[in-house]
Amino acid sequence: MLNVYKKLSSQILDDLITQSSPVKIVNDPNSETDNNYIVISINPSAPIIREVPKDYEGSYRTLAQAKQASREIIQKSIEDAKQSLVELRQVGLNTIRYINL
Repeated sequence: MLNVYKKLSSQILDDLITQSSPVKIVNDPNSETDNNYIVISINPSAPIIREVPKDYEGSYRTLAQAKQASREIIQKSIEDAKQSLVELRQVGLNTIRYINL
């Protein structure tokens, strides 16, 4: 099942990458440009920001907004990982020493 997930997530990522462009250098990340920005969060520990045409569904109008969304995704990922550790400890695994957040 894990291999199916990895293959599917890889295919989705590849499709999104081909539909978007790398982010160009932006002098003012708060300004609107001819492009919008999407945040690809298939791996919530490493979201990717890409340029897309204006009005692309789910996109952000400024790079600053996309960067903030990425930070929020990472923060949520950290919170989820901490909660997972709490749940592991509650089932008797209280000597976990190899995971450090």
